[in-house]
Amino acid sequence: MLPLFATQTYRVGCECGGLPPTASGAADSGSVAGQDGGGAGPADAGADAGDDAGTGADAGDDAGTGADAGGDAGVGADAGGDAGTDAGADAGSDAGSDAGTDSGTNAGPPLSLAPASVTVAVADTVTFVASGGLLPYTFDLASNGSGASVGALTGLYTAGTTGGGASDVVRVTDGLGATATANLTVNWGLSILPASVALAVTNTRAFAADGGVGPYTFGFVTNNSGGSLAPGSGLYTAGATSGVIDTVQVTDFALHSATATVSVQPALTLAPATDTIASGSTHAFTGSGGVAPLTYSVSTDNSGGSIGAGTGQYTAGPTSGVADTVRVTDAEGNTAQSTVTVNPALSLAPATLFRRIGTSATFVASGGVGTYSFGLPANNSGGSVNAGSGLYTAGAVGGVSDTVGVTDSDGKTATASVAVTMEVARQIAAGGAFACVVSHGRVKCWGSNADGQLGDGSLVDSSIPVVVGGVTTATAVAASVRHACALLSSGQIRCWGANDFGQLGDGTTTPSPWPVAVTGIATATSVTAGGMVVQADSHSCALLLDGTARCWGGNGWGELGNGGTTPSSVPVPVTAFAGTAQAISAGCSWVAALLADGRVSCFGSNGYNQCDGAAGVDGGTYLATTPTGEGSCVILADRTVACWGVDDDGELGDGTTGTVKTSPVAVVGVNTAVGIAMEGNEYGGAQGHSCFLLADGTLRCAGDNYDGQLGNGSNTPSSIPVAVTGINTAVDVAAGSASITTTNAVAAAFSCALLSDGTVKCWGYGGDGELGNGSTANSSVPVTVAKYTEPVLANGGGAGTPSGSTISVTYPSTVEGNLLVCSVSWSGAGTFSSLSDTAGNAWSIAVGPYSGGTMTSALFYVPNAKPQTGDQVTASWAASVSFPNLTCTQWAGLSNVAPLDQVGTASGTTTVTTAVSTGGSTSVDNELVIAVVNSNYWPTVGAGYTQFGIIGGYETEFLTTDAAGSTQTATWTIADGYDYNALIATFKPDSL
Repeated sequence: MLPLFATQTYRVGCECGGLPPTASGAADSGSVAGQDGGGAGPADAGADAGDDAGTGADAGDDAGTGADAGGDAGVGADAGGDAGTDAGADAGSDAGSDAGTDSGTNAGPPLSLAPASVTVAVADTVTFVASGGLLPYTFDLASNGSGASVGALTGLYTAGTTGGGASDVVRVTDGLGATATANLTVNWGLSILPASVALAVTNTRAFAADGGVGPYTFGFVTNNSGGSLAPGSGLYTAGATSGVIDTVQVTDFALHSATATVSVQPALTLAPATDTIASGSTHAFTGSGGVAPLTYSVSTDNSGGSIGAGTGQYTAGPTSGVADTVRVTDAEGNTAQSTVTVNPALSLAPATLFRRIGTSATFVASGGVGTYSFGLPANNSGGSVNAGSGLYTAGAVGGVSDTVGVTDSDGKTATASVAVTMEVARQIAAGGAFACVVSHGRVKCWGSNADGQLGDGSLVDSSIPVVVGGVTTATAVAASVRHACALLSSGQIRCWGANDFGQLGDGTTTPSPWPVAVTGIATATSVTAGGMVVQADSHSCALLLDGTARCWGGNGWGELGNGGTTPSSVPVPVTAFAGTAQAISAGCSWVAALLADGRVSCFGSNGYNQCDGAAGVDGGTYLATTPTGEGSCVILADRTVACWGVDDDGELGDGTTGTVKTSPVAVVGVNTAVGIAMEGNEYGGAQGHSCFLLADGTLRCAGDNYDGQLGNGSNTPSSIPVAVTGINTAVDVAAGSASITTTNAVAAAFSCALLSDGTVKCWGYGGDGELGNGSTANSSVPVTVAKYTEPVLANGGGAGTPSGSTISVTYPSTVEGNLLVCSVSWSGAGTFSSLSDTAGNAWSIAVGPYSGGTMTSALFYVPNAKPQTGDQVTASWAASVSFPNLTCTQWAGLSNVAPLDQVGTASGTTTVTTAVSTGGSTSVDNELVIAVVNSNYWPTVGAGYTQFGIIGGYETEFLTTDAAGSTQTATWTIADGYDYNALIATFKPDSL
């Protein structure tokens, strides 16, 4: 488009509408004068007059002072035309000539050119107009920087193709040779910068015009984003709508226009907006929206991390526990950022661990990015691990290594190694003159029972095992001075015995010879108990699934770990250590915890530096303390043992005595340890000994040996561990003290070992029956703990019982199980009428009743019956019976309950063969229960069985060939020419 003035023609007209003057002599002068005079007389007359008048120069000069003078001269000439003389004519001619000449030279405007100065764009046109001077006008270019052209006659100028401020000069020349010029500045064609741009919503961009002819005006052609635009400055602000195109236009003074497009993008964002990453790990951050290209950076770098500027691949640095800020910047300078929390690298603790067959440990993951998922990349033992909790249980194959792995939600992994030894689960514990063992869900105890610590409902000592009532799913047991606790498979805990400080955890301080439930514990993985022998202060603790701990009972030295010294009869959270623990063990008035990282934390009494020494432990995998003393030991990752605390009798095994070890010392000659048991007196000096279980199943003991508690056949103490005589298949070990009171400070102690075949052996002091062999004598070598016999509940009736009788038997407090078997028998013509119990059980008849000769009998059973102390079973007979009889036996831990073949013979013998599956159990005796009703001759037992004993109308046998998963065949030959017989059998694995 041309400039506004480019279509205009500037012209200058004559003042009186005639032609411009010329300088051609008197005739012209006369002519001009005639014109100027208004044409008063004919031109010829003037001319003639002039010619006749002669030169008349002076007269003409004088008279020709202007147009009017000329006019007058003309008039005069005309007036004298007819009469005129030469003198008059000459005078008029001269006067007209001079007058005309002066008038043309001095009165006309000077030559000029319009416009005098102008700015144009390349290829624009301008028509230049000359004025003044004398025609004709001729136009040309005095200077041509743009490559322009101009019409010589028209003055039409066309700018060339070179802009950028090129300079042109247009020139006009008139008829007299005079010139005038005009200056032109030639710009490039109008354009808008930038011609296209991408902006994010609400971003601004100043558009600029280039070339053309200012001033400029900006406006929208299309405004799809809802943006705004300043008309004068070109400042554009994108609206809130993205994914659209806006069109911006600029118009110059010459009405040229140019347009630019704006692609409106979404706002710049960075994903993820927040992130958690482990040190050294890599995450990809992705920017979107904004204006490409995007550039990534770490604007706050506390971890020492880095990021790919073009890729967004971020790598956390080595410093953890800090936050980095990742930023993305687009081409317009917009930024978005994310906060990155840098955790420690994923790790799994403990990194190495030794576990016996069947035992458990909780692995704790830390660092990385939760949630954690646990697994077994290498499972050589046949073990298992809970994917969510990290609870690992070693399988049945020993002498191998398992690998426990954890994967975090970022896909990173960490592993730990578990060496699985050949032993079965730790199942034995010893306290103050009593011991307990876990046997397939049941707990059996023996020894002192003054406070009900045997858990059988009585306060009677027993030198042979008795069953702890009401506990059928125990997985571990702990013993203290006068109380004990059992961990159940459900994660709950039951405790029994003394309770003067609330150590039973049931919310009371009332002692109980029966197990009571510990309040609020439902996820325990281990239990421990400790106490003071002389002052009778006791406490208990449990390690929970999440690695935290709870304690209850006495707290005079802060042994509950809750920051106070007030006893508690319910569990309180332990706050004395941070983080998580893998084991916890109670001392006399203090507690030690083996943390997930292998360090040991201690709280409570520190009178013998037992807590100071704990601070020197690093890399522990197994922890033991003296539950009645002030010593501790840990198994380290290389399976050596380090101990600290009281060492009055050499019980720490480092070859010295009579000192307190304030930092850990190495046990001499022990480098394959898999278990530890410790015993001691809180005042030191009275006694103390420790036993170390080695991977090959042997035992080494060190310390005091007054009662033969080292088990080497002597009473000589030793500060270096000595071998226990005859023990080479041990799977667990326990050490206990005597029943010491303030009036009976006897320096006595004993030890016990659980063997791989289920046998238990004990040695040392036996005055309270703690050796479990039916005796109260001491022994300096191991003796075998008697096997537990299921007792007959009652045996009523028999000869002399009146006919038509009702006979009842009462449950004693010593038995609790899951199968109750009763038989009734009688003779004569009367009938048996009913069998019932006060527990409301529904009885099932297994076989019978049978009649033959003068005897009649029936066998009844109730599976899963759990009667309480004092419940009764009652049998009734009608009149005319002879010898009515009721016999009942209750069993615990039985399975596969079913009646056997029914047998009745009139004479001779009958052979009964029964197949019994041993399931998957190994390394324990498997008890087969046989109920025999009214047989005149007891059956003989087939091959593979050892007769244990006959009680009442029942016989128990122990299966000794017990390959896992096999089926064993038992054969009985019954000789009975008179009576009918019935049998019922069930298989039950048992270790005592």
